[in-house]
Amino acid sequence: MSLGSTLNAAFDPMPADPTLKIAQIANSPDFDILSLALFATGLTTTFNRPGDFTVFAPTDDAFRTLAEQTLGLDVSDLSDRQVAFTLVDTLGAEFVTDVLTYHVTAGATSLADLQAQGDVTTFFGTDVTVSRDQIIDADPDVENPEFLNGLTDIAATNGVIHAIDRVLLPLDVAEAETSPTIADVATTDSRFEILTAALVATGLDAAVADRDADLTVFAPTDVAFRKLARDLGLDDTGLTPAQVAEALIDAVGIETVTDVLLYHVSPESLSAAELTEEGIVETALDNGRLLFDEGKVLDASPQTDASVYPALVDIGTANGTIHILDSVLLPFDLDPQDTVGRGTGMADRAFTGGGNDRYWAAGGDDIIIDGAGDDQLFGAQGSDTLSDGAGNDIYVGGEDADIFDFTAMQGRNGVRDFTSEDVLVFSRDDFATEQDVLDSAILLDKGLRIDGEDGSVLLGGVMSLTADDFILY
Repeated sequence: MSLGSTLNAAFDPMPADPTLKIAQIANSPDFDILSLALFATGLTTTFNRPGDFTVFAPTDDAFRTLAEQTLGLDVSDLSDRQVAFTLVDTLGAEFVTDVLTYHVTAGATSLADLQAQGDVTTFFGTDVTVSRDQIIDADPDVENPEFLNGLTDIAATNGVIHAIDRVLLPLDVAEAETSPTIADVATTDSRFEILTAALVATGLDAAVADRDADLTVFAPTDVAFRKLARDLGLDDTGLTPAQVAEALIDAVGIETVTDVLLYHVSPESLSAAELTEEGIVETALDNGRLLFDEGKVLDASPQTDASVYPALVDIGTANGTIHILDSVLLPFDLDPQDTVGRGTGMADRAFTGGGNDRYWAAGGDDIIIDGAGDDQLFGAQGSDTLSDGAGNDIYVGGEDADIFDFTAMQGRNGVRDFTSEDVLVFSRDDFATEQDVLDSAILLDKGLRIDGEDGSVLLGGVMSLTADDFILY
């Protein structure tokens, strides 16, 4: 039975009083793939509701032509259901949704009126051009769909359908299909063989292969992983990348390696400029945070801060952005002599002590007193007080109004996120008057530096200071 005979057996193409909805018409035997694609992308309910739509409906043969001739897929032995889900897997649910909405316009419009109108705006947001016998879409290389004689102006209770012999494309499908994912980049670049092996071993390879994801990935090279192996006391001499990955898993356990990999992922695609603006980066590891500052990535280990290779940032993929690192980031401390502390989320009181320490506050109004060594203190939500100790220290207050106490200022210190809501506290032993503070301030490329008798503090990104920004004690 022909397509026209099948449809006409089910309903009159131009009934005086239509009884079927668009979704019910699309459920006829010659629109199986369209119906399944609508279901897979969650659009079936749209065309089961009351409304007023015009739908350009590709037949099953149209979708098979897309799969075979445009995408180069062998679907000859596949059922219509298998073809539908193969297309979703190949192109991604988001892109298939875009394709389907490109076939819909507002209002129930006859073919004659569409032809007279010419350009028609689709639900995808861009236009198609309707000519006498075909529709001109956005793909310059693929043959444009033609209307099927006798199968236009099919009335439904919520609109009208015009059957077409090819699928409309809102952009160059070849370009969309071949855009690599994060997983594609990792598996095809010889610099990431250890990373790839670790992703596969932990089962995280599927997450970075998901075309519907939107991720930022900090990608350590094989050189970075080998350095970590040696830091852990492993001998990587003569080991293949896969063997290095296996040795790391044997040394610290699969759960720890999983945590380390999750610590390299942020659930939002961000450029280097956006990371610098954000400062603190939330990772896919629970309570795992990083500090990004001008190409430096500070993790929870004082010994393993990483740098992004300047020429290897902002690598765009189909599902996110990659920044390549020279070291592996760690959510724990390699040196037990140093301290990595974490707040409870309440109003914590903490003293870091000696060594090169790192303390991450949680919520609450926290007081963190810095000790000796080169330390890094990170506030979070709440009005925190961060007090300086000896050494070259870094401070991030986080959200809300914070107090940075430099009454015992020593060493070269840096405040990464000073705002007008925050307050600096200086000692009168360093500055007799408020004007002395203002006179000591030196404007540098990176911000404003205030020099005391035994130390200094650099306010990153700050261009000027007023007496309202500090108090003397």
